[in-house]
Amino acid sequence: MKRKLALLLTVTMLATSVYTPWLANAAEFTSGEENSLYTEEKPETEEIEEEPEADTEEAGEEEVQEDILSDENTDTGEVEEIQPSEEMTEEEETQELLPEPADGEQESAFEDGQTEEAGAGTTGVWNGLNYKVSNGEVTILSVVYDQHFDKDGKKTGEDRCQQTDGKIPSSIAGYPVTEIAGGAYANCINMTEVVIPSTVKRVEREAFSGCTSVRSISLPDNGVTICAGVFQGCTALNSVHIPASVKADGFIGESPAYAGVFARCSALRNVTFGEGITAIPKGFFLSCTGLLSINIPDSVTNIEKNAFNSCVNLKDVHLSAKLESIEAGAFNNCESLSKIQLPSTLKVLRGSAFSGTSLTEINIPPQMKTEDYTAANRAWGGPFAGLTTLKKVTFDQGMEEIPRGIFYSPGSMLMLEEVVLPDSVKKIGYRAFCDCGYLKEITLPKNLEFIDADAFWNCTDLKLSRSELPASLKVINGSAFYGCKNIDRIVFPDGLEFLGGSAFGGCTGLTEINVPAGVDTAYREAGPFVDCSNLKKVTFAKGIDNVPYSIFENCKGLETVEIPDTVKEIESYAFSGCAGLTKVNIPKNVTQIDKDAFLKCSALKEIQLPESLGYMGSEVFKACTALEKITFPSRNIANGTGSNIFAECSSLKNATIPSAVTKLSDELFDGVSENFAIYGYTGSYAESYAKDHSFKFVSVGTTEKLNGVLKEISTYECERRNEKRPDR
Repeated sequence: MKRKLALLLTVTMLATSVYTPWLANAAEFTSGEENSLYTEEKPETEEIEEEPEADTEEAGEEEVQEDILSDENTDTGEVEEIQPSEEMTEEEETQELLPEPADGEQESAFEDGQTEEAGAGTTGVWNGLNYKVSNGEVTILSVVYDQHFDKDGKKTGEDRCQQTDGKIPSSIAGYPVTEIAGGAYANCINMTEVVIPSTVKRVEREAFSGCTSVRSISLPDNGVTICAGVFQGCTALNSVHIPASVKADGFIGESPAYAGVFARCSALRNVTFGEGITAIPKGFFLSCTGLLSINIPDSVTNIEKNAFNSCVNLKDVHLSAKLESIEAGAFNNCESLSKIQLPSTLKVLRGSAFSGTSLTEINIPPQMKTEDYTAANRAWGGPFAGLTTLKKVTFDQGMEEIPRGIFYSPGSMLMLEEVVLPDSVKKIGYRAFCDCGYLKEITLPKNLEFIDADAFWNCTDLKLSRSELPASLKVINGSAFYGCKNIDRIVFPDGLEFLGGSAFGGCTGLTEINVPAGVDTAYREAGPFVDCSNLKKVTFAKGIDNVPYSIFENCKGLETVEIPDTVKEIESYAFSGCAGLTKVNIPKNVTQIDKDAFLKCSALKEIQLPESLGYMGSEVFKACTALEKITFPSRNIANGTGSNIFAECSSLKNATIPSAVTKLSDELFDGVSENFAIYGYTGSYAESYAKDHSFKFVSVGTTEKLNGVLKEISTYECERRNEKRPDR
């Protein structure tokens, strides 16, 4: 009874237009007329509908509950809630239930304009839009679904076909609309335009996706942030204007889940930009299949990541005259793009910027660089990675450094055939032309000073137009020309200071080189000519004082070497693995032979160690399996010898050890021939060493002290003395 009286009171008040504070407040909150883009006429009467709520009883039956407003409180204007009666009328029990809300949507329990006061988050429905008020700002959550039922009341489907108004309100319930939630207007297939007011600060993912009838879009110039896929699949859209301040957010283009703002807008042909725009936002036109041409205004300095990625029909691009950077993937997979002119102002070109295009030639501006981590590993290719159509590259005049990894293409070989380098170039960067297997010839600039590691790695067809490298060249880093099989002759400049490990490694066509005086090599790396299997002739410069570390390691075709008398040190691994080396002279001024210097020189037969020698490292001649004879210097090796110097020299038959030698390592001759013999002087250290190590000893004479100095007397001289001695 109490409930019926409340209903009667409410209807009476509406019908008689009696003013009450609570009614005034409700109307004001509902329409938000003063701040809205649109106004509606107030109805003379309002119908109070009963909204169902799902019960949770096991029986699964639903009952209808109502929130009934109480009598007017004339003192405060507040509304007192009246609890519904536990007893239901027959009419209420037989009332049809309203349909359930669509998946992912919250059914509102309020009339248009009514809200539930919920502290920081107030929700409601306005003109068919679910919305939320938070901190005094409105987020449009979604369009209310239209639900369809058959004659028996069973739901047959739902859609948003009735939503045709794409003019987004600037305010709801007196609060500014600042955000449009993800998918809010998605699949409103009868909406023909979208107008976003200047109050909106952010449009979330796929807010208008699938709106296939939208032909025009108006974006505010207020710094609004647009997220992934906002207008994707708007297949009727044919033109759009991008304001200068618009920004993109989210992970656009990072995965298929984050589509481009205009992805699959197959009719979009005309794009204009706001005056003063400085950047094309990331992913804005990703997969925009309708785009055929684009004119980037001269105010633009940056084209952001994936901006035009996968615009497969884009053929004509005019870049800004003030452009400074093109970010990663900006034009990636624009497979119809066959030509483009990079402006002289360009400073940065990032990975895969033009991968997957049809470019056949390109210019590189003089200030341009790639990222610091380009080509740092096999996953980070250069801006043209995978580009199989590119044939010719011209570096513009004034360029001093070829950017690192600029044509590095991990996993696929570029078809680049011709490169033009200006004489202004001083440095060729790391992996700049790495794996350009079709590059046939290059002229190195006359002012070149530095070639970084892997610069021409595996350019298998490459030939140098001149064998003589530039006189200005100081450094060739590791693997710079590794695997360049067509290089046959190299003349290094006298001023060359450093040759990195494997700098010309695997250059199997190389037959002749010179070694400049003062050149250094990388310690603990493979030699600069490692695996140059056909290297035959080596010329050392006058005045050279050392044979550098590992310089001819594994040069199996090297047969003879003439080392200048100026050399004082043969460094570690210098001739290691030179399996074809049959003869080598060790100069008279050499004082030190370092570890493994002649390791596994399996064709070397004889070695004469110079009198100047003061030190030999470990395993210097180890595994020289053809070595038959070795002669130690006549004076003691002051700094001693390392271990296993002649270990595994299986053909070694004898070693001559002068009396001055007083210390040898125990493993010096491990693994030599069974018939191995030590030749030495009776009573010398050589004799005791042979006895201690079970080697045969052959005396070549004796010793005597003359004026306190030990003197060797050969067997021949002893015999002559005995012949001259008179018989007693």
